[in-house]
Amino acid sequence: MIKTSLIRALVCALVVLALSAPAQNVRQVITNLVDETWGIRNSVVSSGKLLWIDDSNSVVYFNGTSTNLVQPRGTNGLLENHVFMLGSGAAAGQTIGVWRRGADGTSFVSTNGSPPSLVIETNPYNPNNPLNAEAVGVADGSVFMILSTGTMAPVFRVDPATGYATNLTGSALVPGALFGRISSSGGQAVWPFTDNTNGIIKLHFYNGSTVQVLDTNITGNPNIAHGRIVYTKSVGGRDQVFLYDSTLASPAPIQITTDSSGTNRYARTDGSHIAWLHTASGTTNADIILYGAVPLTSASTQVPNQLASGERPFQLDRGQLLWQDVSNRLQYCSGLGCFPIDISPSLNFGGSDGAGTPCCAPNLTDGFVAWTGLSSYGGSDREVFLFSGTPPNDAQHPLPPLLLTATPGTNQVTLTWDRVIGASFYNIYVAFDPSVTKDNYLSLPGGQRFTALSSPLVLTGFTNRFYFFAITAVAGPGEGPSSPPVAVAFWGSSTGAAKTNYYAIAAGATNGQIAYASGGRNVYQTTNGGATWAALAGGIQGPDVRALAVDGPRVYAATRDIFSVGPAQILKSLNSGASWTAIVPDGGQIGEQNKIIVLDPINPSRLYAADFRLPSMVEPDDSFIIRSTDGGTNWIHLPDATTPLGAEIRAYTLAINPQNPSVIYAGGTGTPNLVRSTDGGTNWTDVNPGPGYVYALAIDRLNPQTLYVGAVDSSQGSRGILKSTNSGLSWISSNLGFPSPPPRINSLLIDPLKPQQIHVGTAAGYYVSFDGGQHWTSQNFGLTTPAAQAISALTLTASRQLLAATGDGLYRLDLSMLNLTLPPTLTIVRSGATANLVWPASLDSGFILESATTLKPPVTWNAVTNPIVITNGQRRVTVAATNPASFYRLHKF
Repeated sequence: MIKTSLIRALVCALVVLALSAPAQNVRQVITNLVDETWGIRNSVVSSGKLLWIDDSNSVVYFNGTSTNLVQPRGTNGLLENHVFMLGSGAAAGQTIGVWRRGADGTSFVSTNGSPPSLVIETNPYNPNNPLNAEAVGVADGSVFMILSTGTMAPVFRVDPATGYATNLTGSALVPGALFGRISSSGGQAVWPFTDNTNGIIKLHFYNGSTVQVLDTNITGNPNIAHGRIVYTKSVGGRDQVFLYDSTLASPAPIQITTDSSGTNRYARTDGSHIAWLHTASGTTNADIILYGAVPLTSASTQVPNQLASGERPFQLDRGQLLWQDVSNRLQYCSGLGCFPIDISPSLNFGGSDGAGTPCCAPNLTDGFVAWTGLSSYGGSDREVFLFSGTPPNDAQHPLPPLLLTATPGTNQVTLTWDRVIGASFYNIYVAFDPSVTKDNYLSLPGGQRFTALSSPLVLTGFTNRFYFFAITAVAGPGEGPSSPPVAVAFWGSSTGAAKTNYYAIAAGATNGQIAYASGGRNVYQTTNGGATWAALAGGIQGPDVRALAVDGPRVYAATRDIFSVGPAQILKSLNSGASWTAIVPDGGQIGEQNKIIVLDPINPSRLYAADFRLPSMVEPDDSFIIRSTDGGTNWIHLPDATTPLGAEIRAYTLAINPQNPSVIYAGGTGTPNLVRSTDGGTNWTDVNPGPGYVYALAIDRLNPQTLYVGAVDSSQGSRGILKSTNSGLSWISSNLGFPSPPPRINSLLIDPLKPQQIHVGTAAGYYVSFDGGQHWTSQNFGLTTPAAQAISALTLTASRQLLAATGDGLYRLDLSMLNLTLPPTLTIVRSGATANLVWPASLDSGFILESATTLKPPVTWNAVTNPIVITNGQRRVTVAATNPASFYRLHKF
């Protein structure tokens, strides 16, 4: 157990609530022959609404459903896209647009796409001369503008209803606001300015009533959100990041970086978090750093130099981030994790306008990302695209950190996270379940809480299994919501099996802790879930076994037909591997090195094998797939597909629909590379996921129309994982979390109890998804060598031990604490020294409440005999809240 001073937990068997990353939801907003643009300084998306410029120089507004021509050019001047912005109004969902036309600086303001009002201002230096708009900030119903004349740059607040502007900085003969940038939030604004005495740049803050000077020697442009202001300032000749929290009783500038090398710039805040760019000495690309000196980016996701030194190199809004990385991908951190956005159906984003001026920066606001680019639907004009991400969760405060990382070590985990503005400390929640939160940790296996923490934190006492961590921030008496959990897996090695290259591993659904693995011309057996292995005799030594299948005491082994060894065989054991008999009279050597055997999940006497040539094979009509309906005594070849012309099935992987075994999929190097049969292999339909080959295949047990394949292109370059939810009629990429390009996929295993959990063996190690393939995470700790991370096959024992066959031995991962039972869920309500166990009264048939004193196998469950009270349709049992913990489950008998 993890070390802690007190453990009090009541745990029930609980269905995993999968953590879902945002769906890839990109909408092409408009389809026409018009080129659409906007600027690079300011956002043009708010609450899912959009503002843009068409190629006739008109202003167009999208209200979330349809477009509206707000202002045609007509007799107006050309639009200046550096003063062009859409921001939030005073009411939820309301938007305010501001733009400038012509060299004379005529500006307009529009609410919700309504007819615009002219911005009316008075030049404080010469009322007869117009003012030229240089910058705009729009947020929360307030509009601020820098309106310049010559070297003077006063700041105005504009009434969005009337367009009338109020001067905030007076008529002092000073150069005023610098750089043409202003940041606003909640009726407040900040900007840099300088006077004409010494050229020192100062920080101006409009607090809603007056303008103040907060600091001097600042560099770049300050940023404000919810009264928190961040900026960079020169200290000893090097830019450092500062925070000024105006919400405090006695606010003062706080220096939050002390870097002695490299460059800091572009500090940003959303009022809870802080991020900035840091370019290390001797490098060009920049990292995004979070408050507390926590790096968000890696070498593959850095901000490229040409963007890092330009406008808006990244965006931070309401706990979410967006940036363009060094691989020209849009990286989006949603609050549920960071991943590149699939921008299709657009082909690109950003670029330059017709005059070659940079334009159209992608924008993130309120969980929406907008960009312009060419469409895959055709045409040479840029269209507008809108990605609907995750709605930000800012209803509760304080928000959790943006990034929680868990780095495993020998029996320990080091947790690091970024600081939250105003947080006094942090709480960590740990469990064996990926749904862990501050609210449910007591009802989960292994649930614990650690309080009053700071980063980094080292926890010890970890063993061979999965652990999940969530974090909250505490400010004053309030604890905020939990972060999305992060996972850590501790792989364990096995003894008794040679350190060699293993090709196959298999366990039966009724075989408890028994499993089999093949490598080094031996087949090994474990009877304790992979802790120890022993080589089998009985005639199985020597052949190069490449595939295994198990059903109780019956074990099948397929050997490869390498020329120096002889034709392939299938051997069968009826006594758990004690003795073996050859059951397939192979008729030739087809040169394949990958074999496959699968058993019908309902009738295991029906089995299929691939890459075999029986003496009875008729070419070209027969495929290389063979079938037996009597446990392997007799075999026949299944026919090849009849379409397309010249089709040939070369199957490296087979999968059977667990609910309807007449439905079979075969994938490999043939043409087509993936086929489906609905009649047990007599007829085949092409369901290929695109050019190349298929080497791994898995079907969702509970939703068999959903399947996953591991594919490569025709040059053996990995395509990663492809997913279909309609039995192979269409496919989508499922590679979020994999490196680019993804590693070759060798093995796919869907958890039979919870198909949202998918385990993947790759050429670069083990990956897992807890959300149905929407996002993957690498978990290689314990796979200590590159060869050990070359996983060829995975299996899950009936005792829920995940076993891996690798290039450097056999490894195991304890999953017994995940999904102890299927539904229903048992809930727990604590009250002092007692707890109430509650479940629906409708479940009176076939369920019994049980308890255990430990969840370490072997688990002994005992019936709970405490009285049951039925109230409001719920069954309720009151038990003592003990220390150490008791564990509870509803068991179907």
